[in-house]
Amino acid sequence: MFGWSLEEKLGQNGFELVHPDDLDLALLSLLSVAEKEVGSPIELRVRSKTGWRLVELIGAPYEGVDIESGVILTMRDLTERRKWEIAAQNDSQFRALLHNGAAITALVSATGDVESISGAVARQLGYDVEKIIGQPLADLMRVEDAAVMFEALVAARERRDFSADERRVSCEVQVRHKLGHTIPFQLTVVDLIDDPTVNGFVVTGNDVTELHETRVQLVHTASHDALTGLANRTAVRDHLADLLLEPANARKFAVGFVDIDRFKPVNDLFGHEAGDELLVAVAQRLTNSLREGDLVGRFGGDEFVIVAAADGLGDALQMAERLEDRIAEPFTLSCGSVQIYASIGVVTANADSTVESLLTDADAAMYSVKNGRRGTPQNTRRSVTDRRALAEALNRAFELDEFVVHYQPIVDLRDKRTIGHEALVRWQHPEQGLLMPAEFLDVIEELGHEAALGGVVLSKALRDLAAFDETTGLATHMNVNAAAAQLIDPNFPAAVGSMLMNAGIAPERLTIEVSERTILERSTQGPSTSVMAGLQALKNLGVKIAADDFGTGYSSLTHLVSYPIDSLKIDRSFVSGLLTDDHRRTIVASLISLSHGMDLVVVAEGVENQAQSRILGELGCDVAQGFMYGKPMSLHDAVKHQVDRV
Repeated sequence: MFGWSLEEKLGQNGFELVHPDDLDLALLSLLSVAEKEVGSPIELRVRSKTGWRLVELIGAPYEGVDIESGVILTMRDLTERRKWEIAAQNDSQFRALLHNGAAITALVSATGDVESISGAVARQLGYDVEKIIGQPLADLMRVEDAAVMFEALVAARERRDFSADERRVSCEVQVRHKLGHTIPFQLTVVDLIDDPTVNGFVVTGNDVTELHETRVQLVHTASHDALTGLANRTAVRDHLADLLLEPANARKFAVGFVDIDRFKPVNDLFGHEAGDELLVAVAQRLTNSLREGDLVGRFGGDEFVIVAAADGLGDALQMAERLEDRIAEPFTLSCGSVQIYASIGVVTANADSTVESLLTDADAAMYSVKNGRRGTPQNTRRSVTDRRALAEALNRAFELDEFVVHYQPIVDLRDKRTIGHEALVRWQHPEQGLLMPAEFLDVIEELGHEAALGGVVLSKALRDLAAFDETTGLATHMNVNAAAAQLIDPNFPAAVGSMLMNAGIAPERLTIEVSERTILERSTQGPSTSVMAGLQALKNLGVKIAADDFGTGYSSLTHLVSYPIDSLKIDRSFVSGLLTDDHRRTIVASLISLSHGMDLVVVAEGVENQAQSRILGELGCDVAQGFMYGKPMSLHDAVKHQVDRV
């Protein structure tokens, strides 16, 4: 029956002949035989010299003279009979279901040839069923995918002893249509070679074109900016990481950080649709101005990053100048012609470069360019004489105490109660009147007076906070901006502590606001790591730390995790789009949720109307400031405003 001689099997363990999947059944049946006069018949697979055979087995206990106890087994071969039974049971109905199903189902021999296949192969691939039978299944696939299919067959063979759920092996291949094009199919392979009634692989194929297209779209969406179609910051970072895998002597590329000047006026004057149209046009112009293989990515807002081949810094600087000139050419939008400019900072890769260092250094280089007014037409800048006069006047301004501080209310969104103020500097120029920060801060930075100005503002703000307390009887809060030059000064935390003590203000009532760029900026006066040390020292005093203009930098989440932040101020550019831009609303909602998950207070900047306030409240924002609650005002007006609101 099985092709074995008595000598080959006598004395061996009988369980070695039983199929692994049937061992449990055989063992349980054997144990139950002793309890009955004749055991119950069972069906299992037994190994023969030519393959597995399906048998019916009946056992009975035996007591004899030569053998103290044992089991007599009687069996009969059911293999051929079972095949006929399967064929006789609803064969036409089964074939109809199989051949009209959406999936292609094939019985494949151990050598990979098609023994039978469903009619779906004709509907989906255009082949005659009869002409497929007897041919290698691999002939239906691209040459490079045939190996993938054979690997799946081998893997299925290796899993033949696994459970039914674990036995399936899947792979994705490109199957050739009769007309010549290919279609992505997912194949599922099950090894039933050991099943006497099948004796082969069952391969099921499903057309996954739609799934494949969706997957490609998802990958593209995950790595590209939705508005411009450029690579997003994740894709840029991944691209840089790949380039840095090259040997150090082969790293001939540069990273450029691009910031658009005068974008905000276009956005404010003509609306966000015009702003978006302009960003798309800038992205296209940058892409068209670079060589094939160079990468342009959008980092958010009006900031872009370029990764381009460059033979040294000189080559990179020439590229930056050429791109600045291209951006300076007028853009024709739906609203008319507009002209903007770009500040581009570039760095080249070296042996010590990392993704973070390249991006940080390029951003710092861009700020250096912006501070130097590179890329801005001469006729829009102050003359050298005017700038020199302003610098001389600024030096006198410190001596004559011409800097004044105005205060903008900060409101609790739950009850609209004023809980504090942000201190904002103004310059009472003796000839030009009250000047806004944008009119003189760049010269302050060029003179290196940021720390001195910050000290003046902080001292006056804490003095005026005491006046708020005395006049209103309310213990409110004060927010004061700090520059990088202050944070890297090791004496700054002690100076803050002294000012708080002299003013009689508890440290927890002071919040030092630090922009993302301030955190990142590498000051020439000290290492970037000292910014962290300065913030931590302030935190140790009990002072609160706020991340200002959040969302305008490029490593925001890193800041939240790495720096001792207590509150987060969402930039006004996100707040202004809450009513018209679903993307911005989603971003704001995500930032609020993320911040609350990290126990951060969320402050919205630039709130101008009731609708924005309502949406922010619905999204769970804690605090807000903006023209709706009050413009920056003098101490006298701020005190009166707070009393009136109470």
